[in-house]
Amino acid sequence: LSLSLSLLMIKGFIKNKQFKHIYNVFERNYIENQEIGSSFILYYKGEQVVKLNGGYSDNKNKTEFNENTLVNVYSVSKFVTNLCVLYLIENNLIDFNDKICLYWPEFSTNGKENITIEQLLSHQAGLVTLDEPIYQSDIEEHLREIQEKKLSNSEDLNTSFSNRLAEQKPHWNLNKFQAGYHPFMVGFYVAEIVRRVDSLHRTLTELFTQDILPKLNLPHSNNDNNDNPIEFYFAFPKNDPDFDLNRIARLYSVDTATPLPPLHPNSNKFESFLESQKEPKRTYLSVRAFFSFQYSSTRQFSPFKARFLEIPSAVGYTTSNSLSKIFQSIVENYINPKDDYLFSKETLDKAFSVSYNGHDCILNERRTYSKAGFILEPIYPNSFCHSGSGGSLGFGSIEKDKEFSFAYIPNALQKKTNFNKYRLLDAVYYCINQLSDDYQLDNDTIYITKNLQSDQNNNNNIISNL
Repeated sequence: LSLSLSLLMIKGFIKNKQFKHIYNVFERNYIENQEIGSSFILYYKGEQVVKLNGGYSDNKNKTEFNENTLVNVYSVSKFVTNLCVLYLIENNLIDFNDKICLYWPEFSTNGKENITIEQLLSHQAGLVTLDEPIYQSDIEEHLREIQEKKLSNSEDLNTSFSNRLAEQKPHWNLNKFQAGYHPFMVGFYVAEIVRRVDSLHRTLTELFTQDILPKLNLPHSNNDNNDNPIEFYFAFPKNDPDFDLNRIARLYSVDTATPLPPLHPNSNKFESFLESQKEPKRTYLSVRAFFSFQYSSTRQFSPFKARFLEIPSAVGYTTSNSLSKIFQSIVENYINPKDDYLFSKETLDKAFSVSYNGHDCILNERRTYSKAGFILEPIYPNSFCHSGSGGSLGFGSIEKDKEFSFAYIPNALQKKTNFNKYRLLDAVYYCINQLSDDYQLDNDTIYITKNLQSDQNNNNNIISNL
């Protein structure tokens, strides 16, 4: 599919003219940096102050991208996956320091007997891939076995796939202080821990939907309502006549434009951050970690069918409305704790604590992981985030008197690191740092409806047709 000078529209609002720079960056991502469709929502001090939607969720049919467009946010799903563990910790069912084999005895083989919950979440367990490839049929059979065991009230929670997880040998010496990003595997291990700790032996999807989602949907901002509740799917419901698959954005693989410089002066921090995010050289183990799933001609892994499977580390469909509310809820839980909220400040203090700060042997770059597996960016103190392949980003800041959260979700997946999210992140900090201490929302909201042309001369390939 070739796109050239496509006519695009940006819609949304800004509740204070001091946030206008964010709009400027959002617009220029389309004009200069190959954006096809995206949505961005920012909360500041409990108010939704920016909402921007642009481009198309389906470029061929010119379906407009909006805050309720469903997109796979890939590794951002790890953040939501780890909230399920944090929920168990909040309810005193497990602890970061607990050894995994306490709840999953079969896990203790091959030198894993001392691996803790914290080590797994913070990518220090060395379980970045399995020795043998994972096929789609393996996951399908695993989920079938789980349901069959539930129906028969079996006390044996093991499946063929969970046995493979339990038997896997770590890929590095656990006596060394080392971390390496687990692109796919951490979610599978978390799901098995959740099934064993939860008294009802529920799957990750079931626990999240039944226990966590209702509390995330409590009002966490001054303009929250239940008209647009949070949606997050580790797997789409099968055979649900009310579920509209047409809401799912097509994903486009595009050639990466040259990373652009910051759009304002005095941004040395941002320059150094971009430098740290340059595409690293990959090791053999790194390649194996990122290609844990087997894409063979005889046993094809279908991206369409994957939507109905629970692959918690890499498949998570949500909207910008929902992801922004999830991050806003965590900020609000911390800043203004209440008894009916999902997490206490005490639990979140533990979750935000640094677990690892050093070289990541899979990403081949410096990374800081919290105990809960959140990504911490030292140049942005008191923040937490998670990004996903293709550019999605959920971000929260609990800095006193400047708390904020935002979500950015695109459907143009850059072949290398997507820099559009970092430009928007930088714009958010720039705007917030310019706000005066007596900041007030403007009475007159700036509503935006603007047509523009995006110069997209590179070849863009559809990689997901629904």
